[in-house]
Amino acid sequence: MSDNKPLIWTERLLKSLQAGKDSPESRFMQVATCKDGLPENRTLVFRHLDSDEGIIYAVSDLRTAKADALKANANAAICWYFTGSREQYRLNCTTTIITADNAPEDIHRAWSEMSVQGKKQFLWGVPGSARQPAKPLKAEGNMNTPPPYFCKLAFRADSVDYLNLKGNPQYREFQTRCDSDWQIRAVIP
Repeated sequence: MSDNKPLIWTERLLKSLQAGKDSPESRFMQVATCKDGLPENRTLVFRHLDSDEGIIYAVSDLRTAKADALKANANAAICWYFTGSREQYRLNCTTTIITADNAPEDIHRAWSEMSVQGKKQFLWGVPGSARQPAKPLKAEGNMNTPPPYFCKLAFRADSVDYLNLKGNPQYREFQTRCDSDWQIRAVIP
């Protein structure tokens, strides 16, 4: 944003994340994409929020169907519910895939911030490929260097539907990006 004023929805989301920090499920968001005209939904781990620009970051694997879907259609929808605060965020986003080719330092930093267990998941083999029954998965590769298929997903919110289910009446509002500004409209829940 041009005036560096925090966005209302990002301020709320940061508060929701802080309030839910002791609930591991608060870090998981549902992300929907569209492939061949059909919706696909999956759970991603939230990694970072650029509260000035309204961008949510996650990490992924370029070998997944999710990456293929986002390459074909950059539009995605996020739904995130916080049980403790009873808040829901539904975001329509435009997604950018960040790779070592276009942002090597960013990718190395994201890899270095991953837990050992998180890194291992990227080194088990090609997601969705056949697995040998009764054999444990084994990480193969260098844990110190991100593999070439490790990427970040940047979800730039274009609109946000915020719903707070606490209280009576409940509160809901739409926030819509208009160039570098946001329009806010309270609506009936």
